[in-house]
Amino acid sequence: MKRPLGIFILLTLLYGGTLLAQSDTASAATNRIALNFSNAFIPKAGQRANALFASIPKLGLTYERLFSSKFGISLMGDIELVDYTVDERGENETIRKNALSIVLLANFHFGESFVFFAGPGYEMEQNKDQVLGRIGFQYYFLPGGNWDISPMAWADLKEAHSAYVLGLSVGRSF
Repeated sequence: MKRPLGIFILLTLLYGGTLLAQSDTASAATNRIALNFSNAFIPKAGQRANALFASIPKLGLTYERLFSSKFGISLMGDIELVDYTVDERGENETIRKNALSIVLLANFHFGESFVFFAGPGYEMEQNKDQVLGRIGFQYYFLPGGNWDISPMAWADLKEAHSAYVLGLSVGRSF
């Protein structure tokens, strides 16, 4: 039952993001696409027994649509690249295999470089799908042209366990 719900939410987010991106109401909007390289730190998880935390590499893709100089939305997807075991808050330990997260974010831009983002998402995984909330920030460095390099930090708040993520995004605006 959980798998069809996850697929429904994923398709809804993707379709809704596409409709918003095609909207005529903000003809001066800017688009950005970015590749994200990150590392998640998950307390009470690990790749071996009795680990204090797991350090899980992630690879992601972000599409952002700016509606003004201060506000935009993003669709961020990322996948965990290794398997690990997590203590599900007192429940049995669960093996997590390449969890895929899809998140719809509201972005608030402060100045030209600082961005605060937050929004709901869904994480799909072989053993347990779950709803998540993502909150974080990033800072754009603009080396030239339409390219940017952005250090990022965010927290994925989930029912069973949370993850704290540091990453680097390489993006291009168009």
